[in-house]
Amino acid sequence: NYIARIAPESAEEPRYKKPLNNDFTDHTPWGMHTLSRESKILYIAEGTFDALSIEQSGYPVIATMGGHFPKSVLPSIINICREYENVCLTFDNDTRGRQFTTDLSLLLFRNKIKFTVALIPEQFKDISDYYTAGYEIAGLAVTDGIMHLVSSFDNANEFRDFILQASR
Repeated sequence: NYIARIAPESAEEPRYKKPLNNDFTDHTPWGMHTLSRESKILYIAEGTFDALSIEQSGYPVIATMGGHFPKSVLPSIINICREYENVCLTFDNDTRGRQFTTDLSLLLFRNKIKFTVALIPEQFKDISDYYTAGYEIAGLAVTDGIMHLVSSFDNANEFRDFILQASR
């Protein structure tokens, strides 16, 4: 498989060139080859270039290739996450990235997997920009996953519903 970033001439054109999805590529997260690395932390990134920054730092990483893992691979993702002491979510600093972080946080919480959320400084769009600016992945600040999840609720009713669902 391959992926390349291109400079589109219009906003409607894709930014990435990659093989068309098929039964294999649609269900295989990027980064499976990094899982044999010795580490207590598994990183989950939004895209390939974000994951490459983490991979170049020597860490195991898988990428969603667009924010969400296909439902068909979620059981495998949960099993992979259980192999690590901690999972660190490193999604982009935009509205979609924050939503992806919340969605995956809920999934990890419901499956009793310890996780943290990377605090990518606001001047960077994503972890790839952070890394290419000369910062180390190991120096990235993180917040406790459950505290992040609690802060993601907009009102008391949403939080109450979450607590009731989580306690069952």
